[in-house]
Amino acid sequence: MQRGIEFMKQAVEEDQKKNYQDALRLYTCGLDYLVEAFKLEKDPKNRQAIKEKLEEYMERAEQLKTMESSHPGGKEEQLQKELISKEETIRKLMEENTRLKAEINKLKTTSGSEELKRVQNELIAAKQKIDELELVWDVVKSVKGQ
Repeated sequence: MQRGIEFMKQAVEEDQKKNYQDALRLYTCGLDYLVEAFKLEKDPKNRQAIKEKLEEYMERAEQLKTMESSHPGGKEEQLQKELISKEETIRKLMEENTRLKAEINKLKTTSGSEELKRVQNELIAAKQKIDELELVWDVVKSVKGQ
């Protein structure tokens, strides 16, 4: 039951962000868990509460499915939004990377070795994020190209 609730919370968040494909996928997963919870629940009051939520979420999932089928370019639009978001994130991380490198060079000329280590660690973490996002970006671009 708890897992189903978590899926539904995420689905609602994605729905509010207009990430409808992700929302639909999350609603579907959450519904699977809530159906199981409904089957196992013995208390009539709790069963009724679960049933009402199931109906509410099923209705929204059906609306999203209808939207998706009526917008054949919906998947491409979603991928384009994700691509733009990833590009912006990479750009910001690269700016941060540049800033941190400048800070390291500045610290090398002074005597702040602990501060230098801190900034180097930040730089390493930023570089790892850039690498991860570039991989995701490559996947998104390859999916978009298909």
